[in-house]
Amino acid sequence: MCIRDRFKPEVVRVHAEALLAGLGHAVSDRSSTARKMMANAAALVGRLSSTGMANLVQSHLEKYGDGSQLEQAESASQLFEELTLHAQDSLNQHLPGVVSVAFVAQHSGAKAVQKSWKIVWEENTGSLEGALRAHSDEMVGFMVRCLGSDSYQVRTQAAAALTRAANASNAGILLEPCLDELLPAILKVCSGPHFEGILSCLSGLGKLLATCSAHMDEPQRQLALTTILQAVEITKHGVSHQLAALTALSVAVSSRSLGSQSGQAVMRSILALLQNWLQGTEGGAAEADSPTVTTSTVADLITQAIEAGATASLWSSSAQS
Repeated sequence: MCIRDRFKPEVVRVHAEALLAGLGHAVSDRSSTARKMMANAAALVGRLSSTGMANLVQSHLEKYGDGSQLEQAESASQLFEELTLHAQDSLNQHLPGVVSVAFVAQHSGAKAVQKSWKIVWEENTGSLEGALRAHSDEMVGFMVRCLGSDSYQVRTQAAAALTRAANASNAGILLEPCLDELLPAILKVCSGPHFEGILSCLSGLGKLLATCSAHMDEPQRQLALTTILQAVEITKHGVSHQLAALTALSVAVSSRSLGSQSGQAVMRSILALLQNWLQGTEGGAAEADSPTVTTSTVADLITQAIEAGATASLWSSSAQS
């Protein structure tokens, strides 16, 4: 307040870089009220020094990291919210890195972090498609980094962001240049240990196959499809996992770029699953600890499986075989 009300900009500008360095450290105060005041002051001073602002943004992007350290994530998030609200013109020069973090971090499980980054995202982007068009390399790079995080919470955030990106208009065109970086990260997560966000990753993978398969080489297409089929066959994670995998499969096979060979593989897998599920219902309901608990649950699985195989080109190619 003193800086804003009592000092002329030309007086503050002389010391702006040093002030920003000090305020950057002070933003880590334990008191949320003090953090907000320091962040607000940093935004006001940041408008007066491009070098100081650049150093402040870079240091706090590094401080935020992938968001796995909650205390650091909260203070960095609050700073970027204040910079967005009170120094947006100065922040515009650093949008690629800031927008990339905001895209993932707005899905954080920590409410304060989520709120701050949602404001940053909404105020600094016109649309998801526009942001991907302008910053796809940076956004995909940060998603990939977070998908490889040691924190399952961070992976879940990245998985949610991935699903949103894959469902964007023209996602095939916007994400195609980044497939070589993005696809291996998704496949690794989908084939790895089970966690909450893996269902979102399967959804994103299915959508990428549907929209980007024409831009993939044959080994990439086959590996992506095989990963989804393997997820469909896994029963130990419960019916919700199988249904999510089947939904991803039904989306993936909507693309004719997969070809007849892939179509035949899908139908063989689905027919085998249908036989297993039907056999599991003979003689009454399944045991209580089984993933297929009731006949109606199996019916849901069968319905989704049929939808996954209902693409005309796949049915015809299977019939020919």
